[in-house]
Amino acid sequence: MHCWKNKIYGMEKAKKIITVNLFILVGLMSLFFFPSLSTKGGSHNNLGFAIGAMIVIAVQAFVNLMAAGFYWYKNKKELGKSHLLSMFIVLIVGFSACFGGTSLL
Repeated sequence: MHCWKNKIYGMEKAKKIITVNLFILVGLMSLFFFPSLSTKGGSHNNLGFAIGAMIVIAVQAFVNLMAAGFYWYKNKKELGKSHLLSMFIVLIVGFSACFGGTSLL
């Protein structure tokens, strides 16, 4: 029973980490997307948004990778796994948002 409670607690931590990372991703992507809508630059808006979004996604994925390595080093493997899972989710959702955002502009 005790092991089962630890797994639920680990999933709650993973859920919080993933939720925070997705909110950060949405907030930072909107900083690049909404200004691109208001200017009239044609394909230059697409390129600016794509480059900005790629930088945001890469930095956030790198921070999650470093956090996963740090927690794995400290023998907190559940938190390390949570950050690693969050990194993959940020990469998948971020790439999709970058691709979709450039097609909308």
